[in-house]
Amino acid sequence: MRRPAVRIALRILVTAVTLAWFIRGLRLESLPDRLASVRWGMVVPAFMLNALWVAPSALRWRGIAALAGFRLRFRDAVRFFLVGSFFNAFLPTGHGGDVVRGVLASRKTGHPAGGMLGTILAERLIGMAVAASFVAFGGLAFWADSRVPANVSLSAAVLLAGMTAAAALLVSRRFRSALKSGLRIVPSAAFHDGARQAGRVLDACRRHPGALAGAVGWSAANQLVPIFSGWMLTFAIPGLEAPFRAFTVVIPLSFVSVLLPSIGGYGVREAGFILFLGWFGVAAGPAAMFGVVRLLFLWAFALAGACVYISGWHARERASVRSAIRRRT
Repeated sequence: MRRPAVRIALRILVTAVTLAWFIRGLRLESLPDRLASVRWGMVVPAFMLNALWVAPSALRWRGIAALAGFRLRFRDAVRFFLVGSFFNAFLPTGHGGDVVRGVLASRKTGHPAGGMLGTILAERLIGMAVAASFVAFGGLAFWADSRVPANVSLSAAVLLAGMTAAAALLVSRRFRSALKSGLRIVPSAAFHDGARQAGRVLDACRRHPGALAGAVGWSAANQLVPIFSGWMLTFAIPGLEAPFRAFTVVIPLSFVSVLLPSIGGYGVREAGFILFLGWFGVAAGPAAMFGVVRLLFLWAFALAGACVYISGWHARERASVRSAIRRRT
């Protein structure tokens, strides 16, 4: 079996197992009653707050692009993020939306596709590091609290150790040399050009640590928006009795968990809410309903991105995106 087929099979397996666990916690026979018990009037302001996530995300991307010498307008960054959210939600790769927004940004700005994809790689790495930091330091802050399960502190310690090891690896000259040697094996000239462009973006970020701090700040804002939005859902979902500080761990950890192989993060993300909220004493039913509402948020942004994509670009741009998707999958 070829390697792409193995990866797809693994994604399907992980998605199927985690979705089965999530559906078990949701208890489909009681789903209509649970939906009827939700205070939807409180869900609306939580959704409106959650909608603000796109602003710090776009500003982070725009700032990193500027570091690399690429001009990217804020409104274009917002549009590309929304379109990317649609493809992330419905492509089997889970991160194909990042490729789509990189291609669209390259078409719009005239900058090299490899460079634009390099800016996306950099901002994704920063965002994931900030999310992991929320979990690590938030969990360690609960260490002395006997009411918080040891799982939280253990997960925080593991993440902190993993982040330290990953940072040490990335700054290692030996690692960079080995990576360059490995890339030389790939015969495609287009791939090497793209890799060089992406490498220049990462080098630009490394040379400007002060400006990079701004990207970290926008990443923190990007995490705080869904944290507050998630906490607001405690007033909407009966039985979702969790303190605010629980969401400073649960929400960032849900972002980290989608690194697992899956189809669009489905199953992994929702089952994770049952597991992580369970650490703070939330029963499976309310935690599953939290996952359902968060999934509705995700689909709402995905549909908004679909509308932007269909109405905002001509056939030429859509053809280039379809070509990028075929290469990705």
